[in-house]
Amino acid sequence: MKKNQDGIALIIVIFISALALILVSLMLWLVLGGTKISGMSSQYKSASDAAKGASSIVISMLKFDSPTPDLPTNDYSIANPTCMAIKLEKPTIAWSNWNCSNAKPDIIIQLGSYTVYATIILTQVILPQKNNAPVTYFYTVKVHAFSNQNESSNITFVYKISR
Repeated sequence: MKKNQDGIALIIVIFISALALILVSLMLWLVLGGTKISGMSSQYKSASDAAKGASSIVISMLKFDSPTPDLPTNDYSIANPTCMAIKLEKPTIAWSNWNCSNAKPDIIIQLGSYTVYATIILTQVILPQKNNAPVTYFYTVKVHAFSNQNESSNITFVYKISR
């Protein structure tokens, strides 16, 4: 009778050991998965912050009616300054007269390890109903920030300003 009990005890110990090994492996897998997700989240947050920073730069350009950002000249480039000025003043329908399309980014900004492309994709001009009222402009802007480590973020926003 004692031999049978020793065999059952061995089987139970092996079963409990296997169950403990499975639980420890599962916990390790969950911790490593959480670490990966946390890393990806922080990478996206960095790219998103770069896109938000570039959006603020573009908004200040629109607000102060400036065809260039208030940055050192080696931190940005404007693909076509004439088109940039036209996009700031003319409605989208008039852009074709100057061959200004949305194909190329208007501004390329270097923010740390991120390259940011900003493009004005739509300008709508609302003329005033009264003589002394300001002209209202609606700009739709697309901002794309990315780095060499496959981190990227896109922001599209509409900005309204009256001049």
